[in-house]
Amino acid sequence: MANSLSGKPRQHPIDRVRLASAGPTGRASGTAGALRVMHVYKDVYPPVVGGIEKQIDALRREMPDVVSHVVVCARGPRTRVARVHGGLEVRVAELGRRWLSVPVAPTFPVWVRRIEADLIHLHMPNPTGELAVLLARGDRPMVASYHGDIVRQARFERAYR
Repeated sequence: MANSLSGKPRQHPIDRVRLASAGPTGRASGTAGALRVMHVYKDVYPPVVGGIEKQIDALRREMPDVVSHVVVCARGPRTRVARVHGGLEVRVAELGRRWLSVPVAPTFPVWVRRIEADLIHLHMPNPTGELAVLLARGDRPMVASYHGDIVRQARFERAYR
């Protein structure tokens, strides 16, 4: 995709982060051969202060020998990619407001497919992440953590039984 002003190809946000902080293997320096885990959920700490968000943050901080990538929804119209605790944090653009606390993020599966990970850790309940992982995980192994019963949308709880 070319930038109409300069004629040069535009860089995708994830490519800018990789180029800025990765070595020749595509991994951050000092992590060659490390297990790469992608955590998939709808929010991240900070800024959202919640139990699942704090657990994901603790997992990536307390396992320095594991490269922890986090893919969540952005709570806004732009996708943002940053390097946090040695892994990538991708906040995927959302369309409008959340519906019954569920983010609408059409490019979420694209980001799940694009992130290089040896293992996908899906944090549930999370319909957007669940659909993205089903569509885009490929042959990568996955582990799912079911963190709690659905309270506000109890009529949908049967889908998780």
